[in-house]
Parts: sequence; C-alpha cells; structure tokens
Amino acid sequence: MKSQGYTTVPSFNPYWDTQGVTFEDCDGYRVVLQNADWYAVAQQS
Repeated sequence: MKSQGYTTVPSFNPYWDTQGVTFEDCDGYRVVLQNADWYAVAQQS
C-alpha cells in the first residue's frame, strides 16, 4: 500500500495501532490491515 502512495495514519481505535496498520486515501476513507491468526488475537484479549 505504501508503495502505491497510501499514507499510514493513527487509528481512531488504539487497538489497531498495535495489531495492524491503518491507511487513509485521498477521500479520507480508512482501511486497517492486520496479519494475524484470529485465534492468536482472541487469546491476547
């Protein structure tokens, strides 16, 4: 995403800053990418 010009931004929810990365497009829409096993994430909660 970075190589295509998307900028990383702080997430509105701090959880996603530790569990993923948030990108924002030129219209202000955001998407969070996370690369983790759902089971592993559930065990951290």
